[in-house]
Amino acid sequence: MPPNGSASDSSWYSAWLVGLRSWEWRTTAQKYVDTLPAMGVAVLMIIAAYYGHPAPDPPALYLEMARSIEQAGYGIPTTVIHHTKGGLPFAYPPLAFYTMAVLKDLTPLTYLEIATGMTWVEYVIFALVSAIFARTLFTDRTRWHHIVASVLIVVTPAIYFWQLLQPSGSVRLMGQIFLVGGLVYGLRLFRDGEQSARLPAVVLFAGTILSHPSYVPFFGVSYLLMYAVYDRSIKGVIWGATVAIGGIVVTAPWWGLIVSRHGVEVFFYAAGTHGGVGARTSVRPLLAVLLPTDGRYTPLRIWSLAIIGGLYCLLQRRWFLPLWILITSILFQPVRFIAFVEAFLVTVAVCEVVLPTLREHDLSLDDRPFDHIPLSRWREFDRQLVSSVIIGVLLLGTVAMGMGFAHTNQRTGPPPAFYDATEWLHEETASDTTIVSYARTGHVAFYSQRTVLNTPGGRMERRWRIQTIQATKRRTQVMFPTCVSLSTPH
Repeated sequence: MPPNGSASDSSWYSAWLVGLRSWEWRTTAQKYVDTLPAMGVAVLMIIAAYYGHPAPDPPALYLEMARSIEQAGYGIPTTVIHHTKGGLPFAYPPLAFYTMAVLKDLTPLTYLEIATGMTWVEYVIFALVSAIFARTLFTDRTRWHHIVASVLIVVTPAIYFWQLLQPSGSVRLMGQIFLVGGLVYGLRLFRDGEQSARLPAVVLFAGTILSHPSYVPFFGVSYLLMYAVYDRSIKGVIWGATVAIGGIVVTAPWWGLIVSRHGVEVFFYAAGTHGGVGARTSVRPLLAVLLPTDGRYTPLRIWSLAIIGGLYCLLQRRWFLPLWILITSILFQPVRFIAFVEAFLVTVAVCEVVLPTLREHDLSLDDRPFDHIPLSRWREFDRQLVSSVIIGVLLLGTVAMGMGFAHTNQRTGPPPAFYDATEWLHEETASDTTIVSYARTGHVAFYSQRTVLNTPGGRMERRWRIQTIQATKRRTQVMFPTCVSLSTPH
């Protein structure tokens, strides 16, 4: 009875209680049960990475970008200072760096601690979004499809090496989260015909543009493939154009400013670094993952099952996954793109080829403990038990190997003496000092806050690379033997 005890309030309370009981909260909660295994495994991977290497390698250029935004009063700086003479053009998508700058203002944490913490949180979110995408892609399949695909994505070395094992993954993961979320609404848009999916797709495409340059082409290519496989109508062309134009228009204030400062070509340089989009066109990355020889990325031989999954999809006339893996391997050099798609082909092989083959056997009548239970029910129980055992062993094995990889293959940060040297440079040299370093050049620039002429980020654009070479030849810099010796690879 409510405090005032009135009859009207009592009837309202009763109606509210009936409504609460009638709400299908169990059904709503069950929709997200499939996401829990991937999120739990993501936490295990984070723990393995942390205890394997508690001192991660700082993403110097990314941290410098975040600090440049903070020092510019949260405006977008024209250049990233301290990286080559005159600085690098600040043309990178800024969303992750704004997040770091805000967290730096609100917390006592260092930039490295913020980047590391963001990586951990984003990896769990990435596991959640991947599980939702797997459920959307395999909407007419079993729950095992959703669980196997999402767990395989989380433990794939080619994915978590670049996203979890380095603090720079905080930037890549942000782009990946927006990308995978956009793929969810892409399926709902082109395959299921949900017109309401356009607005979320626009927002997620805009988030991808503002997060990472390499994921934008993958977003667009995947949408084109979804249209070609599932839709092929004029309405689909209009909907796809709405997503593309909407995302571009929403982000126009940012990219318009960058184009006015540095020209449009700077975006292509950024997207093509580190073997990115268009760096090299071939199917060799696909073969390298299907037939693994590089233990750093593919210690799990289970990826060879993707061949079986691809052939099975072709026989079933399910064209999307085989075409997706082929186009991805041709257009995108980084193996993390290919491995993401391959996880779904492996899932098809495991759940639709291997499992049905292994569990197709019958129990004899003598094996039934209770004669009153029909044989058909015992057969179904037996099949479910076999499926659970096989998938459980598979997932436990892959998770164990993945955790072992995370424990042993993370990049480590510089030794303590390095930080002492950069601190000396910061305190004992003039602020306009220029330096040439033999190794860890970006780290020297960030921690000493002095200009390093030969930072690797200078590869982002050709004219900055030429400027660095010319400056080195003219010997206009000051060289610090201490810094050079302490930054030698160890």
